[in-house]
Amino acid sequence: MSFPSWADDVRRHDRDRFTCAMFATEPARTHLLALYAFNLELSKAREVVSEPLLGRIRLQWWRDTLDAMEKDQAPDHEVAKAFQAAIEWAGLERAEIDALIDAREFDMLGEPPEDLAALLAYCRGTSSSLSLLGLKILGVKEGAVEEAAKEVGLAWALSGLARAVPFHARQNRVYLPKNLLKKAGIAPEQIRKGEALNSVVRQVAEAAEESLEKARKSLSKPDRKALPVLLPATLAEVYLKQLKKAGWNPFSSALLMAHNKGRLRLMINAWRGRF
Repeated sequence: MSFPSWADDVRRHDRDRFTCAMFATEPARTHLLALYAFNLELSKAREVVSEPLLGRIRLQWWRDTLDAMEKDQAPDHEVAKAFQAAIEWAGLERAEIDALIDAREFDMLGEPPEDLAALLAYCRGTSSSLSLLGLKILGVKEGAVEEAAKEVGLAWALSGLARAVPFHARQNRVYLPKNLLKKAGIAPEQIRKGEALNSVVRQVAEAAEESLEKARKSLSKPDRKALPVLLPATLAEVYLKQLKKAGWNPFSSALLMAHNKGRLRLMINAWRGRF
């Protein structure tokens, strides 16, 4: 199956969401991938620049581009064009898209969240908001599904940030709560392997587990049409279990095994209509 270059970027850099999107039917699948391509542009705004100010400029470019879209003057940009088609097809609201951009301003601060509550707010603004937009593209509007999707998005973001500690450390970026790091005796600028760090990661991972539990309690039997947005819960659960087996050590090489286990569990749950 061939995809446009912007969709291939999602496959390379956001492979788990790409895989889950494959369980959607056309044309929703293409529009869901366009949403994820847009999100990818936002998420890498800080990663691809040398200074936070340049990252803010990239975010503002997208705000300006959305303005241009409303006037039917979108720039010749492949992701912008694909996302515009998704917006029009699904009737996505501008305020919800702006909220997704605004949440990414935190990435430009260069400081860890003050506490777990601040981290949860960031994850809700980014991942949970994305899940709700995804549901709209899939044509699902049921309240119980939306509540579950928000919790799945939260769990997905928290589990991802816990696993990404080594990656962010190499970039001098920290998403672990500042107060938990301080209690563990760890300076944000000196993230390193050790039991103290593992204890902080454990608390973030346990918050992710709580969100998964809430999602499944709120929705026992999901609409199959919603599965592409809910299935990341399956992957998050596998990743969290592997992280727990590794003693909550985000630097453990054992975490590399979670990828294949997650894909197998994903296929089984998709076939059963579970998440």
